[in-house]
Amino acid sequence: MRQRLRLGVMCPDHLQLQFWQQKVITQMLNTGHVELVLRVHPLEERTKFNILKKLLGKLKSPQTLPFTFYYRCWVAKRVPCMRSVDAEDILGGLPSIFVKPELRGKFTQLFSSDDCASIAAYTPDVLLRFGLGIIRGEVLDIPTYGVWSYHHGDPRMYRGSPPAFWETYHDHPVVGIVLQRLTGALDSGLMLRFGQVTRRGSYANTLEAQYMAATEFAASVCKEIIAGHHSCDTSCIDMDKDGQGPIYQTPPASVLLSYFAKSLYRRWTIFLFKVFHVDIWSIAVVKKDTGALLKEGLTEEDDITWFDVRSIQKQDIRYVADPFAYKHGEMLHILVEDFSYSKGKGIISRLVFEDGKFQSGVVPILERKWHLSYPYISQHAQPDRYSLTPEMVERGLQEAYECVRGTDEVLSEKQDSIGINVVDPSYLKHAGKYWLFCTKHGVRSSDTLFIFYKDSLEGSWQPHTQNPIKCDVSSSRPGGSFFTYAGKLYRPTQDSRNSYGGALSIQRVETLTVEMYRETTVQIVTPLPDFPEGLHTLHIVEDGLAVIDGKRYQFAWNGAFLRRRTSRATQQRRRLLKETAKI
Repeated sequence: MRQRLRLGVMCPDHLQLQFWQQKVITQMLNTGHVELVLRVHPLEERTKFNILKKLLGKLKSPQTLPFTFYYRCWVAKRVPCMRSVDAEDILGGLPSIFVKPELRGKFTQLFSSDDCASIAAYTPDVLLRFGLGIIRGEVLDIPTYGVWSYHHGDPRMYRGSPPAFWETYHDHPVVGIVLQRLTGALDSGLMLRFGQVTRRGSYANTLEAQYMAATEFAASVCKEIIAGHHSCDTSCIDMDKDGQGPIYQTPPASVLLSYFAKSLYRRWTIFLFKVFHVDIWSIAVVKKDTGALLKEGLTEEDDITWFDVRSIQKQDIRYVADPFAYKHGEMLHILVEDFSYSKGKGIISRLVFEDGKFQSGVVPILERKWHLSYPYISQHAQPDRYSLTPEMVERGLQEAYECVRGTDEVLSEKQDSIGINVVDPSYLKHAGKYWLFCTKHGVRSSDTLFIFYKDSLEGSWQPHTQNPIKCDVSSSRPGGSFFTYAGKLYRPTQDSRNSYGGALSIQRVETLTVEMYRETTVQIVTPLPDFPEGLHTLHIVEDGLAVIDGKRYQFAWNGAFLRRRTSRATQQRRRLLKETAKI
């Protein structure tokens, strides 16, 4: 087991990095197990001849000049993580090696034997590549764990450049990010980490999300190496395994004009749709064997009973979502988020299901000044009670409630400090410890998973060694309670690649310790025809009985007003809570 890793950085400028690159290095150093030992720079003579040569090279392809101008003068200036920062506090004082790679072909670079020997003298464990060309040859084998490089794109579908543009142009819902160990082949290294995030509203915002999402990848791999769980060879995935996507190049002027037209059309279409529509969720009881659900998901032929959400919309546009349930005799008590558009917030309410139908209306059981959702149910030490831990991001901290089975009366509450503002907190008791799975409130609340643990209910939450565990919008954010089947532990997650809460992804937990977490996707559960736009919560009550939710769009002549009022109400509550906290 290694104690420290020796890191070298390959970058084109002596003491200048882009902000995201600086954060990658900082995250690695913050692990406490990485030390910087050298920096490697290409030796380039900035003569008038070289500058003229580069300019003439650009003029050879005048069709790409409009995009180059658009990218450098407009897009890049609106991507904060791409701004240049002074890295002297990180790189200053380090030994510098200036290399002059031999150019083979248009992009491939080979280091000389002397340059390789100079680098090898510092015995680096990792060389982190920022910039330079396609590196091949002896230098790739010098570091113990290889030369690491970021590829901003999913190589199974998009290779080449520019990053994130072609995904945006083709209206692909997500963009990929890969940290790879270079092997010499183009975009065909060994995959150390893979992640994907949803496209944002603009090309610049998508780039910001894509680059910042992967800044923890290198640090996470370093922590696994130190713990003895990663070798950067046999434990990696060959990027050729699932095939390679086409190689894209800088778009010509005609494609850039088409992109502008498509972007304008897309924005206005979405805007006009939202003006007259709102999201409506409802919940359903499913009677289906857990094994069959894991094997084939849900189908129209399954025994599914939906709650008639229109029955609660006579005076207000409301919906119910995030169902969690328990059995009390022959009755099924279902706790839900009960959201009102007129109030702009949700409360926790109860529905009762018996004899194949919903027996009563929606009964409120818990309301606070802030928005409540995701009423997660856990077992209590006393069999006639249960623990209720709803999400409350506006509050900024968690509260756990002790409730009575059957009446759902709230008896007591207890604050639970975690350290971050958690989204969809899901609790588990496993292997003698208490675990919390969640995402973090903010722009990445749907794509980055965090795990915390403690030894007892009275203890303090400790962050998992691998935090953040993964960055994947298809399987990070919790989507229901843990359940076991055939001796295996499963975790429902939200698959928000196409839209928020668009589908469910069920993960099988392979390894869960304080040092290691691994899970595998076993099933994607897609929405049903009655509510075709989303499905983001699954709670297995027992084998053969589950509750789910579903989303559809409902016409509302004042849809824009309702959305705006909800947004304003949320901002006002958060402002009041901050002012109260100061007092």
